[in-house]
Amino acid sequence: VNYVSAHDNQTLWDKLGMTVPAADKMKLNRLAAAIYMTCQGMLFFLSGEEFARTKDGEDNSFRSPISLNRLDWRQAWAERELVDYYRGLIALRKQLPGLCDKSAKACERIHSVRKEKGIVQFRVYNQSAENPSRWRELLVVYNSTKEEWTCPAGDGEAWEILADGSDSWLWQTHCPAGDPVKVPGQSVLILGMAEEAGETA
Repeated sequence: VNYVSAHDNQTLWDKLGMTVPAADKMKLNRLAAAIYMTCQGMLFFLSGEEFARTKDGEDNSFRSPISLNRLDWRQAWAERELVDYYRGLIALRKQLPGLCDKSAKACERIHSVRKEKGIVQFRVYNQSAENPSRWRELLVVYNSTKEEWTCPAGDGEAWEILADGSDSWLWQTHCPAGDPVKVPGQSVLILGMAEEAGETA
């Protein structure tokens, strides 16, 4: 089960408020959501995480008043761009069987893992006879550093951008990635290789 906030402990927004500069909170909220939504397995998130819910840092609010525990729909409207980013990630995940595989061999879909300080990159075999997808392979990059990172996608491969740190709906259009691609600091990049593209390296 993958998550970054639950009913116990602080909300994600409050955790970020305690650990990172205010200017970085929104980018890292999006990055956190993108990380667990591109992991294999089951996922969940705390109600209101999608609109930067806060409980004023309270980590055990079961005795707190409704004013602290309620969902603030005015906040949801104010943070509607973040809400839309979550919506795009959820809609995209539903089309990625390589991430939703519940079989014992699900881990075999992950390959070409690359890890550096602040960087994680991996590829996912996304084919599924039961749940066909437009993309037969995925390339996912997490960049938690503040510097832009150059991602070698693979010579001549026809990757398209499905989502990045600012737009989770790019998969609705054809957005060629090029090679190499740039991953801005504190963001995610999700690429897809179309089913009709040439053989991967």
